[in-house]
Amino acid sequence: MANQKHLDILEQGVEAWNEWREQDHGIVPDLDGVNLQKACLTKANLIRANLRDALLIEAHLRDTDLSKADLIRADLSKADLIRADLSKANLSGANLSEANLSRANLSEANLSRADLRDADFTTASLSRANLIEADLMWANLSDTDLMRAHLGRANLSEANLSGANLSEANLSGANLREANLEGTLNLTVEQLGMTKTLYKAELPPHLLKDVEVKYPHLLEEPPPEAQSKEQPK
Repeated sequence: MANQKHLDILEQGVEAWNEWREQDHGIVPDLDGVNLQKACLTKANLIRANLRDALLIEAHLRDTDLSKADLIRADLSKADLIRADLSKANLSGANLSEANLSRANLSEANLSRADLRDADFTTASLSRANLIEADLMWANLSDTDLMRAHLGRANLSEANLSGANLSEANLSGANLREANLEGTLNLTVEQLGMTKTLYKAELPPHLLKDVEVKYPHLLEEPPPEAQSKEQPK
């Protein structure tokens, strides 16, 4: 349960909240489970805040500092997180579907099993992020930094990864059905060989040729059971 004193201060506005945070750098704000739907928290200092199970649907979090915050199972669907700092934040099991995370910093964030469907990560940093079993169906990851990100068993079907940096990214068991991988940077055929499927994926010509030679089965339509987890839009 959230600390009522902390919630009362937040309700006074971002300016009052940030002044309070400046006065006591050691405090960890406890906003566990609070309802902040559509709240305006632009540029708020939420470093290390406990926002576990919080409702932040359509919240205004542009330029907000959420680094190292606990956002486990939080609902951030349709939230405005443009340029937000979510580095090292724990977003395991969180709902960020249709959220705008363009230019956000999610380096080393934990997004395992998160719902990221139709989210916009354009030019965001997801370097070294944990995206194991995350659902990134229809997500826009164009020009995103995914260097050393762990995408094991992630659902990237119909995702746009054009121009993304996939240097040393772990794609083991990832579903790339109908994904756009044109113009990706530092992607190797060895990485693609670890995926679950590349059926109808758009691949750079040189990689498509290599996959056809080394991993032709990945270009074939997967059996029905391999598609069972995909959800209709």
